[in-house]
Amino acid sequence: MPASTARGIRIIWGRVGDTMKATTLRKLKKLKPCNNAYKWVQSQPSTQAAWANCERGDWMLWLLANCCGRQGSPSHRKLVAVTCQAIIPLVRIHASDKRAMAAIRIAMRWARRDEHVSLDDVRSAAFDASSVSYAAAYAADAAGYSAAYAAHAADAAASASYAAGARRRALKRIANYVRRRYLNPPRLIEECNDDG
Repeated sequence: MPASTARGIRIIWGRVGDTMKATTLRKLKKLKPCNNAYKWVQSQPSTQAAWANCERGDWMLWLLANCCGRQGSPSHRKLVAVTCQAIIPLVRIHASDKRAMAAIRIAMRWARRDEHVSLDDVRSAAFDASSVSYAAAYAADAAGYSAAYAAHAADAAASASYAAGARRRALKRIANYVRRRYLNPPRLIEECNDDG
């Protein structure tokens, strides 16, 4: 199984049947999740159950962003592609300006290793889209700057739905999409140096 390093934590992809152990929670806490997410995870019987039950796509993308390795790695590119695909329906509904979808298309091309798309192209498209769609800009920024923007993209896309119920449904839709692309949660297994 592939491993990656983030903030002094070594990560491998989880397996079915693991339990929510104190060490897992301690290592998750080291990544500095938001308080609501951390409290919710503590209520779950296992990491697999937490992954299966999570209705917050932004939380899932945040965790994946903290586990995806260096910029441009295969796991980082997959995260960018999944983020873009997850928010496309919401961006289409709430951003009528073509720059929003253009930013997502360029980020997707970069994620698929299109040799004609550079990180500068992605950053430029993100900047252009920022005035019309935060979600599209954040999705592109997940490629161009930091994978951490993936969670912001999901949150911004859901927030464009305005009403609390619509936002919850949008985050749940994103969570379901993420779960189809990442069947198992990342599992924190041991501390290591940031250099891997």
